[in-house]
Amino acid sequence: MATGIRRREKTVLVKSGPYRFVRHPIYLFQITLLVGATLLLPTLFSFALVGIHFLCVLIKALDEEAYLMKVYGSEYAAYLSDTGRFLPKADPPG
Repeated sequence: MATGIRRREKTVLVKSGPYRFVRHPIYLFQITLLVGATLLLPTLFSFALVGIHFLCVLIKALDEEAYLMKVYGSEYAAYLSDTGRFLPKADPPG
């Protein structure tokens, strides 16, 4: 099963569950796991791996956000203002 953007698939914008607080909870979980592993095994390689992974995830997240902005327009713009990309905003939505 492929992951990522399925440009032909028509869906609703999910804003519930963990998506209520962050736009990319799966990426946040990946980064958290890698940071945890780095704390257990603090080597130059593990720090580099976290940095490279974060850069890749950021590029993918920006691409997904640009696509979702085109698809959902003002609804997604409002969602952007309510949520953080990888970390919750100081003012929780709702």
